[in-house]
Amino acid sequence: MLDLLDINHWTPLRNPTARPQILLCGVNLSLAAGEQIAIVAPEPDHRNGLIDVLTGTQSPSEGARRARGQTRSLTALAEGFLPRLSVAANLALIGGINHLDIDHLQARVVTLLGDEILSLPVAVLSDALRTTLATTVARALPVGCLVINHESRFAPPDPQLPVFDDTSVPPAMVHVFAAEPAALPAHDRAFALIGPHLIAADDPQDLTDILSLAALANAARPDTKELSPYASR
Repeated sequence: MLDLLDINHWTPLRNPTARPQILLCGVNLSLAAGEQIAIVAPEPDHRNGLIDVLTGTQSPSEGARRARGQTRSLTALAEGFLPRLSVAANLALIGGINHLDIDHLQARVVTLLGDEILSLPVAVLSDALRTTLATTVARALPVGCLVINHESRFAPPDPQLPVFDDTSVPPAMVHVFAAEPAALPAHDRAFALIGPHLIAADDPQDLTDILSLAALANAARPDTKELSPYASR
């Protein structure tokens, strides 16, 4: 559902004489429908750079991003609600834009959160309620890949959520953490983003070794690839 091919990505140049910060270097990743992966990315700049490229918020500086279906960020969905409008009005807007069955979407929200929530403005909802609302909307959208940043204030408390149990083609899901959590979500593969390098774990259920070894290697050997901000794509 999503392919990253030979991705190099750096910060935009605001000063022609400055050296850009390399956020991603030589990243290759291919996600199939229904696949779940976990990525531990300790450094916030590199983590945010990866999330931006995954979701399509930014185009990579070099390389190709190929998406089959929409890629969504759970955080962006939660932040995208119009705070002054009611939950019902927000759902109607989202449903209309995405050609969804609005009544069905509202019924799902009512089942989870009760019918009183429909009349409330989004501004008065707690972060947890907005996360649940965003999760419900994500499950109704034609999503090819969903990115969940577990460092966001809108991260779901249960790392296993959301479950796409009523879609014919389940999306790929990417769980992004700043540190290895006590309990990783159910996933098929695991990676560590150490500096700009994405490294696959030999044991998908245990990132301890790869994080410690990659951190030592990264400290001893900084970015190995010089990137020109003027390089041709």
